[in-house]
Amino acid sequence: MTDDGQQPTEPAPEPPGADTRPDSGQTLLEIGQASIYADPALAATLLEQAGTQPITSQAETRRVAQPPAGLGGRRYEIRAELGRGGMGIVMRALDRDLQREVALKITRGEHSGPHSIARFVSEAQVTGQLSHPNIVPVHELGHEPGGRTWFTMKLVEGRSMARVISALRAGDEKTRAEYPLNRRLYVFNQLLNALSYAHDRGVIHRDLKPDNIMLGDYGEVLVMDWGLAKVRGGPELAGKITTSRLGTPGSETLDGTIIGTPAYMPPEQARGEQEKLDQRSDIYSLGAILYELLCLRPPYEAETATELLRQVVSTPPLKPSRRNADVVLPRGLEDICMRCLAPDQAARFQSVRELQKALSAYEQSVEETVSEGTTFSLLGKFYVLCTAACIFLLTAWVASGPEKLSFKSHMIDPGMLSTLMTFGFGALLEWLRLGPRWAFDASDAALFWKKGNVGDDGLRGFFATEACRRAKWIYLLPSLGGLVFAAFQQTPQSLLVAGQMFLAGIMCSVGVAVVEQGSYRRLDAMHEVAAQDRRDAPWRWIVVLGVMLLGALYMAQAGWDFRARSLNEQYARGILWLHLVAVLVGVWALAVIGHPVREVNRALKLLLFARIKPEQREALAPMARQMATNAVFFGVIGALTWIDLHAPTVGQPDGAIASHFAMGLTALWAGLIWSWLFRWRARVVNVLKPHETQMQQRFDAYRQTRQPKTEGFWGYVATWSPFVLGGLLSLALLLWRAWR
Repeated sequence: MTDDGQQPTEPAPEPPGADTRPDSGQTLLEIGQASIYADPALAATLLEQAGTQPITSQAETRRVAQPPAGLGGRRYEIRAELGRGGMGIVMRALDRDLQREVALKITRGEHSGPHSIARFVSEAQVTGQLSHPNIVPVHELGHEPGGRTWFTMKLVEGRSMARVISALRAGDEKTRAEYPLNRRLYVFNQLLNALSYAHDRGVIHRDLKPDNIMLGDYGEVLVMDWGLAKVRGGPELAGKITTSRLGTPGSETLDGTIIGTPAYMPPEQARGEQEKLDQRSDIYSLGAILYELLCLRPPYEAETATELLRQVVSTPPLKPSRRNADVVLPRGLEDICMRCLAPDQAARFQSVRELQKALSAYEQSVEETVSEGTTFSLLGKFYVLCTAACIFLLTAWVASGPEKLSFKSHMIDPGMLSTLMTFGFGALLEWLRLGPRWAFDASDAALFWKKGNVGDDGLRGFFATEACRRAKWIYLLPSLGGLVFAAFQQTPQSLLVAGQMFLAGIMCSVGVAVVEQGSYRRLDAMHEVAAQDRRDAPWRWIVVLGVMLLGALYMAQAGWDFRARSLNEQYARGILWLHLVAVLVGVWALAVIGHPVREVNRALKLLLFARIKPEQREALAPMARQMATNAVFFGVIGALTWIDLHAPTVGQPDGAIASHFAMGLTALWAGLIWSWLFRWRARVVNVLKPHETQMQQRFDAYRQTRQPKTEGFWGYVATWSPFVLGGLLSLALLLWRAWR
């Protein structure tokens, strides 16, 4: 829709200078000043030189004095129509003098009035003065006597953003491979560069839409069609743009006139409030483009322009994730997009530079997350984790004495067998539940996240994350089975095997859980943590009750003699304080493996020391939930370490007594205390209820629509098969020893 109130319907008549050439069998349209070949002397010189020495370039060899159209005539030979808009027609033309193809835009016949011509000239002048790599360059402006106005531009070989989005929406696999999300964000950033440059020079585009953005075959991103651009004055502007229409009568659009494209225009533009249009209006249109790049649908759709305008003025757009539930959208990008589309101008980004900073901060956070936890960074965090875990060994050594501990029995016999059994049965159960190939696909995606471009293929990333969530509990099933067996058997040997299997299973679960938690951050899907936390709550309570049951069984083996009088109360309290410190350090170490250190430190500072404002809780809640889970995990590790170190000495003259096992449970209580504190501070106490998450839906969608990755599958099977076979043999051996 244009300010002239007319729509292009009929084809334009031929431009002046039509020349029918019988020898070529086609009609060639000519326009512009006389070609240099119209000069007989120059033409003769060029012909003579061309006959002896052709001009050679890297692209091709061409005799420059013999253009395809012959000698003489006008400079531009029009060859085909490329497209048409409300005011002009864009054609492919040959510049005979420079022997290059250009895009030539010429006014339509019905737009030959003074106002239309002035706007057309203004477009050429504005575009010509905006010298930027992402704005199409203008070569020449001209007017045919008694005819039409025209100007030439760089011819971009490629397609418009609108065609790319249409192909993506139709599911074209080639276009999907060529334009993944990160490529679309690159295109959008190039668009922002162009608009930031234009705004600094006082130019507002007012008609930004995918149709006006050309994507070249060689990476070019060019903003086209500045016909509705508005030039604003101001002495503070750098490189201020001037046109023949600036400051002249009729140069400003009348109030109440609607110009632009309804689906991409801000509410103030849809209401015709032209005096309110500024750079924030373009930011709204940029948000609408980002919206369509994310969910492949425009913010508004309607059958008529009137209905479309009514929606723009009266109804805020749905979030992209709700507009198209079939695509995977990063939460951070969605928030940036919706801020651009705020109906109130004051609520939007106030400049393109501010929008660029927000996008840069988002991309930096994603990059930091992907790069965190590798090489020396991971080794450093693992060192901190081991240091925290050693506090449990130190407290056991000091509180109980070396004579009541057995490292040899704990680590070698039957520790190795029970650990091998846990690994083997965990892998076997995962294969049975997911299938070997799907389990391999999930493992490959989780271990080689960056190399496998999981961030670009959102469904695979969500599949890997959900597979990790399920796998971490699968590794506990053999341990729980061993614990049930020990509860019925109630022999020292069976209890020792159960305790060591439990510890091995918890260590596997923690390793997988850390990968899962980091994956939420990589996917920018921290909003999914709440639902997953509720799903995992029953499992966590099973683990806690299992540790308490194991402790109670060992107390029974030790005769339930707590010997409270011989246990110094202050000493026991000191052990609890040390375990509180150990669990807190362990929580920090587990969190920074999957999240940027600064983010973890900021969250802990809020949870422990600061007064949390209501608006901060929503952003803090996902991290608080993960820290609460890590606290329980690490407390369980500490309690099992205590129990398993004391277990081999039960029944010996100077062996462990029931009070030692009771004191070992202080690590579990320390984990529960931190977990409850984090949840209370962030107000995220769980309410158990069934909840199907987007993670589950995307997990199922990936399995239904994709084939599992197979490259390297047999290596994966070969790696895990010894553990599976070893687990089966370990089970047979331990059962034989238990019943012997």
